[in-house]
Amino acid sequence: MVKAAKKSLGIIGRGRFGRLAERLLSRHFRTLVYDLKREECTATLEEAAASDIVLLCVHASSLEDAVRQIRPHVRKGALVMDVCSVKEYPAGVLRKGLPQADLISTHPLFGPDSYSRPGSRRIVLCPVRISQARLKKVKDFMAGLGLRVMETTPEEHDRQAAFSLALIHAIGRSFPSGAPEIKTMNSELMAGIKERVESDSYQLFLDMLRYNRFARPALIGFGKRIMELAGKNG
Repeated sequence: MVKAAKKSLGIIGRGRFGRLAERLLSRHFRTLVYDLKREECTATLEEAAASDIVLLCVHASSLEDAVRQIRPHVRKGALVMDVCSVKEYPAGVLRKGLPQADLISTHPLFGPDSYSRPGSRRIVLCPVRISQARLKKVKDFMAGLGLRVMETTPEEHDRQAAFSLALIHAIGRSFPSGAPEIKTMNSELMAGIKERVESDSYQLFLDMLRYNRFARPALIGFGKRIMELAGKNG
């Protein structure tokens, strides 16, 4: 019996998450990697973009340019996904820029540092343009990888991520550096949050603020509550 050839997976962007995706998925797909900065490519842009599945591992601020570059090479019926931490903006860019493809906007809630941590392997799927039958196949494949799959709309994702992601990043990045001699368990937890969020690029944080319309109001509201607490006994 002839063994079916592996589907091809084009990964656009070989940053920290792109390398993780390559490592995790290369045993399941014939993997072709192209980096927009031309770093450590294993394929040309044309080859990677013409794959059965195309995974855009780029920041939200680079997504529109990436879609413009791959558009002439993406095949009709190919599946294209992004991994940005915001979802309304990428979903719109994909829908407008790739009319020939099936589309899912995804947000893996893990990264290179947290993937091995128990309970961290969760991923959000926001279907943009895809049949229910194909979406089920994607969900089943991801579940087979040990991922907990959550489906929602881009708007609802961004609404919740404004608090669970953007606000946490803001608090972590603003927490004072340096370990005080007088420590509490909570202060150690906060220092750990600071270390984790600062392991991500600052561009990721900027993109959360720029492309998630709920993020700035969440930060402003939090700031107001802090000032209210500070002034209660004033």
